[in-house]
Amino acid sequence: MFSPIVLDEQTALTFSLQQGLIDNCQICSCWESMFVVQDNSKKSKMIWKCPECKSRRSILHGSIFSDSNLRMNTILLIIYCWAKEFSCKSSSNECGVSGKTIGEIFSKI
Repeated sequence: MFSPIVLDEQTALTFSLQQGLIDNCQICSCWESMFVVQDNSKKSKMIWKCPECKSRRSILHGSIFSDSNLRMNTILLIIYCWAKEFSCKSSSNECGVSGKTIGEIFSKI
């Protein structure tokens, strides 16, 4: 029923980068361009790192995913449900999250 983009976290990350849901570049507070490095301790497995001052930030920084404890693929599935005009109850059942969480995300879209 749903697109393969929501099946796993890595595919959701790749899709989100390709679609501009996650920035393809970041500028550090020291005005240097940051680059992406692998960090397996993070849910996305990648972070932005500044080559100058060595500061780090989540690759999800500034994205629709940044303030959520949900997995990216779950959020994409919730957005899909919203776009298809599913009710909160149906979306909750499909996504495996509470109706309250669905309502909160729907209100942000």
